[in-house]
Amino acid sequence: MTTPYGQGPQQPYGQQPYGQQPYGQQPYGQPGQPGQPQAPYGQAPQSPPYGQPQQPYGQQQPYGQQPYGAPPMGYPAGPGGVKPPNFLGWAIGAVFLFWPLAIPAIINATKVDPAWQMGNAPMAEEHSRKAKQFSLLATIIGPAIWLLVIIINVIALSSF
Repeated sequence: MTTPYGQGPQQPYGQQPYGQQPYGQQPYGQPGQPGQPQAPYGQAPQSPPYGQPQQPYGQQQPYGQQPYGAPPMGYPAGPGGVKPPNFLGWAIGAVFLFWPLAIPAIINATKVDPAWQMGNAPMAEEHSRKAKQFSLLATIIGPAIWLLVIIINVIALSSF
């Protein structure tokens, strides 16, 4: 569609065609390149200094990138060797047998992985040992108490 004055096609409401932006302007919600200052409103952004490559859109800066599977920056890698088991599943199952000992088992089981990730292998092994100990005690004491309660109830009911 042309204007009555013979000019080229005009978009309704003065908008640019879809997908096209005025020269030097970013679409809404699209920040400028990382590491570059934002241009004041209504002015074109500055291009990178001569000789420095411009990052393609959507690509992260290469500075500080870690290889796949490496711990995030700021976190030390775990110590060498095999991580001790945390026995968390056993500790959770022990809640149904004897909860007073299962709670310390769960607490110790959840402390194994953070201690290992911080590089404190002796502390991780100690928490693993305590989680196993409390889980084992809850597994032994819980059924023994249940069995004792059942026996007492059977004896009490048979006496009537």
